[in-house]
Amino acid sequence: AQQLIEQCQICITRDLLPIVKEEPPLRSGSFANVLEEYAEARMFYTWLFGKEDTDGEQTDSSSSPAGVILLPEDFASVISLQPEEYLGGLCDLTGEVGRFAVKRGTVRDLDGVKLS
Repeated sequence: AQQLIEQCQICITRDLLPIVKEEPPLRSGSFANVLEEYAEARMFYTWLFGKEDTDGEQTDSSSSPAGVILLPEDFASVISLQPEEYLGGLCDLTGEVGRFAVKRGTVRDLDGVKLS
């Protein structure tokens, strides 16, 4: 999953963002939707596994979700999100967390439905 998120990030920064910088009105619509989905993916991954430390290792190694929520400034070093792009990703994150909890609860994984 981390590799796919990194590939998406590269596609956004290398291929799409230069076009949007030349034509700012293109930011709304499909590109904004791409950024929402990217934000959702990064937030869900971080919610599950925690933030990376300086060595690139995940800070949480337990079997339960880390429960870490990325803030808008956590995206700024790579892609600066507009407030509505961040909020769209955050709203979508709630659905992913719910699906994850139902899936873990269905198999009676008590640790999987508890935050560390």
